[in-house]
Amino acid sequence: MCAIFGILGSFDPAQARRALSAMAHRGPDYCGIVEQKNLFFAHNRLSIIDLRASAHQPMRHNDVLLSFNGEIYNHKALRQELSADFTFASDSDTEVLLAAYKKWGLAFVDRLVGMFAIALLDGNDLYLFRDRLGKKPLFYLHNREQFIFASEIKGLTPFLGKKEMNKDALVSYLGYLAPTPPHTFFKGIHKLEAGEMLHFDGRKIEKRLYYSLLDAPSSLIVTEQEALKTIE
Repeated sequence: MCAIFGILGSFDPAQARRALSAMAHRGPDYCGIVEQKNLFFAHNRLSIIDLRASAHQPMRHNDVLLSFNGEIYNHKALRQELSADFTFASDSDTEVLLAAYKKWGLAFVDRLVGMFAIALLDGNDLYLFRDRLGKKPLFYLHNREQFIFASEIKGLTPFLGKKEMNKDALVSYLGYLAPTPPHTFFKGIHKLEAGEMLHFDGRKIEKRLYYSLLDAPSSLIVTEQEALKTIE
């Protein structure tokens, strides 16, 4: 399952660790932390693919840091395609994400088949990605001093000045039995939408959909002949 968590901006190290520990149940096998001035970048790992230390997160390649929750189903095919340009040190799908980003830039996300919440820090630029159908959750909070992201809301509530109900979330809950993104029940805490990418450059947030179900080609099979051909 794993938990990703990070803070860009000033922070209290003890408070950051308490927030991270609130999500320890998501990743009991290893806790990795990169901590420096104005940066706390962390991961609670549930080891599934490649149990070795070389697959621990956050994972770094030069100036790029990556923390990822989920599973990339086509990671072996991508690894084979990328092996000519990247020297792999692990068998993890996490390292495949790093290699894919180094080769294709932000368009790497279009090549992924899987479920994921990804945090990628390239220099001063932070990018967050959520999988196409929103299988993996990803929340964020932006105030005057910090940008914070987490796999669960409980990782963000300690950073709220005060806890207030988000009335827009309540309206969507009454209509759909759940708050619709970007809303959560907590005013100030937002949820990334399915198929959405977020960019934070240290000052402002930019978001865009990299995938829309309505724009995707249909996979519906309507004839016997088409079914037989597809199976073959």
